[in-house]
Amino acid sequence: MKRLLILTLILFIFNLTAPMLLSGKRRQAQSVPPAQTTAEPTTADAAQTTSGGSVRDAAADAAHYVGVVAALMPAEYEPEALAAQALAAKTYDAYLEENGPDAAFPPLPCLSDAQLRALWGDGYDTYYTKLEAAVKKALGYVLEYGGAPFPACSFPLCAGKTENSGTVLGREFGCLDCVPSDGDRLCPGLETVKRFSAGELFSLLGLPADADGTATVAEYSDAGTALHFTVGEKEFTGFEAASALGLDSAAFSVASANGEYVFTVRGKGNFLGMSRYGADFMARQGADLREILLHYYPGAEIKN
Repeated sequence: MKRLLILTLILFIFNLTAPMLLSGKRRQAQSVPPAQTTAEPTTADAAQTTSGGSVRDAAADAAHYVGVVAALMPAEYEPEALAAQALAAKTYDAYLEENGPDAAFPPLPCLSDAQLRALWGDGYDTYYTKLEAAVKKALGYVLEYGGAPFPACSFPLCAGKTENSGTVLGREFGCLDCVPSDGDRLCPGLETVKRFSAGELFSLLGLPADADGTATVAEYSDAGTALHFTVGEKEFTGFEAASALGLDSAAFSVASANGEYVFTVRGKGNFLGMSRYGADFMARQGADLREILLHYYPGAEIKN
């Protein structure tokens, strides 16, 4: 139960964190929007229904997914990457609608119109038009695997490969598998470093102050995720350690230097599903939303 709760928290924080710092170095002429994480990850502002109280009409549906995509991706990303994220989000929602609440897959965030105006400022009209056009390319479609929608997760940035669902969730989803995401390796924001004193590290990990201070990673997944992280005699999964220490991902190495523990972290998020930075990289190389989605969700089909 403890591990499930931790994994749920990781999925919620990591999947819904947009990599705003990643776009600025690519396009120096454009300002980078502020971080598009939201303290209120709710769809309530845009999830309006028809007068009959049933489902959103097309215009409300488009407005809703503009808010969702804006919460997940920088508006500066390529239109095909934005469209791919819209269709992935629509599929994710369809999975939740068919399967009910699932602790591992929380609702997606959605920025309200007021939040979008605050985020984009004078660029509101330009960005809204761009995202609306991308969203409309996706509205008539859904992704399916084995004849049904699936949780089409996405995350900000990986270390060069996406992660297998069995590693992240402890259960398999056939199209959430390890695939290459080579463009991520070229991202200026790929690597971050975080330092802790022994006292800080032990406290965050729930260890006694006199614990053995030897910290090691015993094994990594193919995607670079730390599978077994040990401090003294206590072992954690990489996800448990990343959540407790506030690391950007579970793809980390650790070294001791000058009385500190230095964590070098690659990527952002849990690496499950589609890399948003990778999707933008593919779009910049000329890939369309179909090529992007079928790369990151192998075996999936686009259905209307």
